[in-house]
Amino acid sequence: MKNLARGIFGILAAMSLSFGAAAFAAAEKSGNWTISGKVVTAPGGALLLSKGASAILKPELNAGAFKDFEMSFKVRTLNGSTGFAAFHSDAELSKGYKIAIDNSRDSRAWWRKTGSLLGVRNIVKRMANDGEWAEVKAKVAGNLVEIFVNGKQLVEYAEPEEPYRTPENSNMRLDEGAIGVKCASGEGIEIKDFKVRRLKPSAVRAEAEPESADGIMGLHQSDFPAVDYHVHLKGDLDARKAQKQSRKYGINYIVAVNCGKDFPVNKDSLAIEFIERNKSEPYILAMQAEGREWMNLITKPAREKFAYVFTDGMTFEDRDGSRVHLWVPEEVKIKDRQAYMDMIVEKICGVLGEPADIYANATYLPDALSADYAKLWTKERRQKVLDALAKGGMALEISAKYEIPDAEFIKAAKARGIKFTFGSNNGDSNFGKLEYCLKMKRECNIAPEDMYNPTLRQ
Repeated sequence: MKNLARGIFGILAAMSLSFGAAAFAAAEKSGNWTISGKVVTAPGGALLLSKGASAILKPELNAGAFKDFEMSFKVRTLNGSTGFAAFHSDAELSKGYKIAIDNSRDSRAWWRKTGSLLGVRNIVKRMANDGEWAEVKAKVAGNLVEIFVNGKQLVEYAEPEEPYRTPENSNMRLDEGAIGVKCASGEGIEIKDFKVRRLKPSAVRAEAEPESADGIMGLHQSDFPAVDYHVHLKGDLDARKAQKQSRKYGINYIVAVNCGKDFPVNKDSLAIEFIERNKSEPYILAMQAEGREWMNLITKPAREKFAYVFTDGMTFEDRDGSRVHLWVPEEVKIKDRQAYMDMIVEKICGVLGEPADIYANATYLPDALSADYAKLWTKERRQKVLDALAKGGMALEISAKYEIPDAEFIKAAKARGIKFTFGSNNGDSNFGKLEYCLKMKRECNIAPEDMYNPTLRQ
């Protein structure tokens, strides 16, 4: 033990630390690590931390505080257990930042999976499963925090000079301090191959996003899912740019592919090809069902491979049998405005009986009618759509693009227990930061439990 402890001290002197389970025990005796709670060596040499157990590298015992550094470790969660790795922290792991360890399928907070920088960059997609080893890497340099899980970058957070923090999170700041790991719940988490390498202090400041209570940081700080459920890889937005932009803004993008008669993806093989091409990426995949033939074009087994399916009532056959795309002015042929509006409501109610999970573009009106939105969406018409929505069991998209539905409709839907999603429905990379959705969240008092869980089939 003494020789092993000396070996660890020697590595620390070289500004690097590496240990396995046996080294944990030696390090504790040598004074580098402070271990509390039930911690044992698991089969294969990993360290098993039971609920409440922690291992902390205290600054005063490790040649000073950890400021700029690289850290990596492998972790395996047991039966829904959760934990975290902390840095710039203290002896109680109560300050600085925490990296989530959570692969549970049953967590109430489904928006905080392994790799999340808790409270500032919560990650929705589960990149590993319980019982599987996942490799977590983190780098802190100056004001920039980067986190990777299994080789995929999930976090690229630049802390601004004046970050927004709620009072209870006021000590969630970059500084310097201890590094530690802890099991917070469940049977336990296993840790192995833990490595820390100190870096020279960085004077470079990465460009940071402004933060406020009314913006995306307000969602993270209030533990609300920061998710855009309706993003397309279109125009100049490819997978790489989408990931970069998602990390920058702190919004989890869920990428959807359009599937339907008028679209390139119009059969099972093409839908599955899209899934296979993107399934390892750090974003969830969804299907947007176009037209009314989509159920015949994409079969149930194929569409159930997506996290969810969403559709809208913007494509249908009118009463003359002509195919209508409501966003194409020349296809919208209105003889009687009220009769045409009644037809739109009728078509929407029919769509709400289809086997989709989410209804998008909910109260959209074509250009010829949109100026009279408030007059045409009468109480009776709203009631019909809300009745059909509740009966069909779909969640309701709040559209950042079209700024619909209005607050009155959203409040009525909330009163009926209908779930919500936020969606941009972009055509390229320039689609904002869910501004209208955040406004409606505040105005309609939407809570985390009101949001649709996109991980149920993940």
